[in-house]
Amino acid sequence: MDTNTQKRIDEIDRPLTRIDIELFMQGTAHLLDEKGLFMAELDGNVIYLNLSGRNISDADLSNIDLGKANLSRANLSGANLSGANLSGTDMSGADMSRADMSGANLRYANLSRIDLTKTKLSNTDLLNANLRETNMSNVDLSNVDLSGSDLTNANLSGANLNKAKLGMSEDYEKNPTILREANLSKADLSEAWLFKADLSLADLSNANLNNANLSRATLNRAKMSQATLYRANLSNAQLRLAILRDADLSEADLNGANLHNADLNGANLTDVDLYGDAISLVV
Repeated sequence: MDTNTQKRIDEIDRPLTRIDIELFMQGTAHLLDEKGLFMAELDGNVIYLNLSGRNISDADLSNIDLGKANLSRANLSGANLSGANLSGTDMSGADMSRADMSGANLRYANLSRIDLTKTKLSNTDLLNANLRETNMSNVDLSNVDLSGSDLTNANLSGANLNKAKLGMSEDYEKNPTILREANLSKADLSEAWLFKADLSLADLSNANLNNANLSRATLNRAKMSQATLYRANLSNAQLRLAILRDADLSEADLNGANLHNADLNGANLTDVDLYGDAISLVV
């Protein structure tokens, strides 16, 4: 990078634009400005950017490649990141309000502890992403791949997870989707794939799980009062001490499910398949 371009980086006091970032990406390896605010590291032919804390609000970054970039604490409010490659990026603490990340690749990205309630995320790939304590209440996550993601204590209340994938990680045996203690109350999980997902202590009250696949999922102590599980696949699921009061389990597959001390008071068990190890029902 020439001296004039380096000076331009140092003097920018406005929101960064796509042109700014593309200029940075054309630089040489291991660049660090005198304020320590910007760094570009070269790995092979790829430059990974450090844009931590930078103001990139309202920038058009659609389809850009920012894989493994550091965007922690960056201001990305209103930014267009649709179709962008954000795999492996650190976005912890970033301001994502009004941002559009629909169709983006967010595999292995760190989105922990940020507010995504006003962010567009439909059709994104969040496989193995870190979403611990992230707020996604009422967000449209339809068709989103969340397999293998860590959603511990995430707020997904009212979220649309229709046909979302939450249990199809390539290495789900070692890296299952974690929804432990997640708030999924009133969420739409119809036809969602939750195979072997960890939903222990999760709140699924009033959630729609019609035709969802929860086979081998862990739902110990989960709250599922008034949830709709019509034709849901709960075969071999762990439902110890789960609360299923007034839940609609009609035609659900509970083959081999462990319902030890589960509370099924008022539950609709019409045509439920309980063959196998379903035991100690409280009805």
